Amino acid sequence: MEVEKIKNITEEFLNKMTIPFINIEVKDFEEESVKINIVLDDPKILIGQGGQTLIEIQRMLKIILNKKLSKIFYVNIDINDYKAKKEEYLKNLAREAA
Repeated sequence: MEVEKIKNITEEFLNKMTIPFINIEVKDFEEESVKINIVLDDPKILIGQGGQTLIEIQRMLKIILNKKLSKIFYVNIDINDYKAKKEEYLKNLAREAA
């Protein structure tokens, strides 16, 4: 199953980087995209300043997954729901401004 392969490859990637993670959740897997949420004790290590580290890790993992699965699809990585929380914050900010 593709979801298990994605999870295993992501786990292997994080282990090689010596990143201590708690859980990896593969969400919304479709033909063109996959969402991966990585749960950590210290999310700052993978998010970085302004999310820059997260963007680079997402790019590297996309290349690895596309190569190992022989498919091209978009990879959206979130760390402890950082992106989801930021999106919700921005929505609330926009509502208050309107």
